Amino acid sequence: MKTRRNCWNLVIFIVIILTYCIVFPAIAAGTETLISSNTSSDQAKPVIFGNYIVWVDSRYGVSQDIYLYNTASLQEYRITDGSAIVDSPDIQGNRVVWVQGGTDIYWYDIPTQSVHKVPLDYSSRFTPRISGNRIVWMEQQEFASGFHNDILMYDIGMNLTFNLTAGQPDTDQEKPAISANVVVWEDHRGGYGYYDIYGIDTSGGNPATWVEKPVCTESGDQTAPAIDGDIVVWQDAGTSSPHIHSAHFSTTVDVWNSSRDDSFLDQQYSPSVYGDSVVWLDTWPDFNTHIGMYNSSSNLTTEPLTGALTSIPSHTIIPPGSTRTGLCGATHVPGPCRSTSTLMVSA
Repeated sequence: MKTRRNCWNLVIFIVIILTYCIVFPAIAAGTETLISSNTSSDQAKPVIFGNYIVWVDSRYGVSQDIYLYNTASLQEYRITDGSAIVDSPDIQGNRVVWVQGGTDIYWYDIPTQSVHKVPLDYSSRFTPRISGNRIVWMEQQEFASGFHNDILMYDIGMNLTFNLTAGQPDTDQEKPAISANVVVWEDHRGGYGYYDIYGIDTSGGNPATWVEKPVCTESGDQTAPAIDGDIVVWQDAGTSSPHIHSAHFSTTVDVWNSSRDDSFLDQQYSPSVYGDSVVWLDTWPDFNTHIGMYNSSSNLTTEPLTGALTSIPSHTIIPPGSTRTGLCGATHVPGPCRSTSTLMVSA
């Protein structure tokens, strides 16, 4: 009996050792997987949320398409039909948003496989982002001083569009990001070469109560903001090389910054944040472009994060038009467009 117990103890000990030596290092190292089923054309601008990944795909020509991939079912969906140039996809929850033809904003509902057009007048629009019922984007507006970019927001439930930066008619506000009710952007009111990060909390139903505020106006350029919850991250050129900084939106108190040194080899760009993790493009340690990551819970920085490609999963491609309904403004699947008005939010 004692011998059998000792044997079981030995087996358990061996399993624990193998787990630490094999399984945990594999998890730490991670696995890279080729997602797109097409390797003969370009796929660009991927965005992930939950089990879904979206990107711009050029397999059917220069007009490009928006593709959606489900990592749980291994199914790939072609959302658009190639009838117009598409760009800048984003995803949050069960909704995908993109700009089409350089002027129109569309959003796609995953459960119903329906495509909707945001009812807007003609104008140049860029970089739409979505969170919940709200879509934000950069839009070119004409003022007495000329054309400038503003940040606009569309509320799907209210069917209303708001100009969040109407109080700054003579300067540009660009590159918006949104999380729930908070919108942040790159602000040029200090003049070109003096970029700052500003934001606005749109909680509450009365736009008159929405007040914008600066998140960071330190010396040097602050650009390319991203936000999740109360954490805002951005690319900061306060030193001789750009680094990644972060702060709480509610208090504007710093959370973390990646400044390791001012070496030209240590340059960091294009941050993104989700939960307690921040990722970015990083030229350290060999001046090639890698992915860096910081986790605030563990206070651990991983650079570089990227490694070798390991596998290509098999999956199903579902073409557009299979079960789609309500493509507003399209010729192949007609659907009604609701009218809307634009409300101005003064600073």
